Amino acid sequence: DDEEIEVPSSTDDRMQKRIREALSYTAALAALAGIGLGIFEYLQRKDLARARQTMQQIEFWDEQAGPRESYRMLSRKVASVFASVPDSEVAAARLDPEGIGVQLREKIVEIVFREDGMEDAFDDVVYFFSRLSLCVEAQLCDETASKVFFEDTLVSFLDTFEVEIARQAESATGFGKAVLCLEQRFTGNA
Repeated sequence: DDEEIEVPSSTDDRMQKRIREALSYTAALAALAGIGLGIFEYLQRKDLARARQTMQQIEFWDEQAGPRESYRMLSRKVASVFASVPDSEVAAARLDPEGIGVQLREKIVEIVFREDGMEDAFDDVVYFFSRLSLCVEAQLCDETASKVFFEDTLVSFLDTFEVEIARQAESATGFGKAVLCLEQRFTGNA
């Protein structure tokens, strides 16, 4: 019995080679799709973690005796002091914001700080915005959501108290630096 051994033709070899190549490409595409899905899920989790961290900052801000209440106390006192400033001084400060304007803000802060608890309230607000700045800078908090929620408050706070932050930074290196960095991130002013 002579069995005939069938010798594959070159056409069969080419077909098998093409099938192997197609399977290799399919496996490579599946691996890339898996990697892509993994990256997508990782980014989604990162976004979710940033959203959670941002919400924690908002909740911390809103605590009953938290930084928001300190900010409100300061704002009310600043408004009260500002209301007693003669119109002529306000007009002069608007004409010379870097000279007379700075002097007027220094004077207002000095009067505000004469009241018990106002320096502590100032420290609470500076601490909160420093904390938020570090959270945003480290990309633990969502910058866009933080900006939407806090930009106006931060700018308003700094409009009056930036002079005081600079004064305290002279003796405590780095004091308030994170707050000023946060303002730059939010407003784009360098």
